[in-house]
Amino acid sequence: MTLEWRIGFMQQISGRSISLFLGVAMVVYSSLGQRVLSRYLALACLVGGVLFLLSGVIVIRDGLVLQNQALSTIKSEATEIRSQLQTAQVNPNLPPEVTPQRVEEALGQLEIQAEALSQNARSSTTQSMMSVLSTHVVIGLGLLALGRVAIKHNH
Repeated sequence: MTLEWRIGFMQQISGRSISLFLGVAMVVYSSLGQRVLSRYLALACLVGGVLFLLSGVIVIRDGLVLQNQALSTIKSEATEIRSQLQTAQVNPNLPPEVTPQRVEEALGQLEIQAEALSQNARSSTTQSMMSVLSTHVVIGLGLLALGRVAIKHNH
């Protein structure tokens, strides 16, 4: 699976997990009088809770990989533009409006913009990763608690 697909899939699961949790809670509550069904649902809740918690590791890993890819892309693009500007700086066939001072000014602006893009990439990937991760952890813990309640009610 590609990274983009996995990240999108995890975000979709995160967005729909509250509905899943509420639906499962209603089904478990309605089946508390039936021992066999309630036991299977409790085990399914426990397994689902563990899977949600373990998927948090994948969310963290994918978020960090995506962040590193974004930062390396920004760095390589900035390096390429910097080399083009430095080449233009020593080129004798430049138009008269391109002066060495303007090239130096463009280099300074390039550094500022590259740093701003890097900060934006760091913050947006971290924010997105934490949003998905927190939802997965909350739903995982909720499913575990729901499974425990169903198991206790069976005994």
